[in-house]
Amino acid sequence: MKLQHKIAGTILLPLAAAAMTTSVQAADVDVYGRIQIHVTETTPDGGDMDFSAGGTESRLGFIAKNDSGAKAHIEFDLNGSYKTDGDTTATTTVSKASTVKTGEPRLRHAYVTFDGVTVGQTWKPSATTELLFPALDPNTNALSSAPSTRAAQVSTKMDLGAGSLTVGAYDAGVTDSAVPGLAAKFVGDMGGLKVVGAFDMTQDAGDNSTDGSTRITGGVVADMSGMTVKGSFTTHSDLYTAFGGSVSLPMGDGMSFNAAFDQYSPDAAGKDDATAIWANVKTTTASGVTVGAEYSMLGAGYGFAAAPAVDTSTIRFMANYNF
Repeated sequence: MKLQHKIAGTILLPLAAAAMTTSVQAADVDVYGRIQIHVTETTPDGGDMDFSAGGTESRLGFIAKNDSGAKAHIEFDLNGSYKTDGDTTATTTVSKASTVKTGEPRLRHAYVTFDGVTVGQTWKPSATTELLFPALDPNTNALSSAPSTRAAQVSTKMDLGAGSLTVGAYDAGVTDSAVPGLAAKFVGDMGGLKVVGAFDMTQDAGDNSTDGSTRITGGVVADMSGMTVKGSFTTHSDLYTAFGGSVSLPMGDGMSFNAAFDQYSPDAAGKDDATAIWANVKTTTASGVTVGAEYSMLGAGYGFAAAPAVDTSTIRFMANYNF
């Protein structure tokens, strides 16, 4: 259910609204969100099992639109910081078996779109969200072979008829970089087959650096009589290559089975390839609550950030309600 309100366009994002127009316009505001509770049991190879539960994957968002077609969007979750067990110092590391979430708000989206231009923080222009896997943990549904992250940016999306092209510049988060990152993504829609291609380029650290890093991603999404099959491949210069895929199979009565695998191959000498797998079943009840169970295994060294030191398996149970 969405709540509709008439408010001044400057209430949600005053600075952005001022950039859009010199007069105040009424805006329709949609309020949406999700309450999500999870229970997990994580077992590192040769280590102790770790139990955790909480509601930090819940989200709340607002979308405002006015008559001129401008849109403002802001969204938070409660996944913003972590601390090590027994340590009161909050960190910004990705949660592992030895850390617990503090449940602080984290900004996911804060942007304005007007006249075909997007300004603010949202999915990077090269984010391959079309290839996301429906994992039960919404913060781990991007495979290494289909990277999708958010960043502050200026971008535009062009309609090509049977597809679209998104281009933009964004904050790559590189220390002492003199220029922003540049990115582009093409999506071609051919009926039951969607083709995705993305390009990402950033300057290396240091104002005088003439070196850079490039990442190229390609993927397909095929709809086969209700079953969705995805495949993806990424190469990131001097860092890693990865390939993977997923399948989503409807089972009737609101139930679905989803599975994915990903192969991550770091370029650094002495580091081995790593494989990750996921499999889950989820269903939406008559009351509108979605419940699910999932098994995942991340191989040692899987992923560019916060890679597990050893093979790590996780059993997860989830329940959520979207409004």
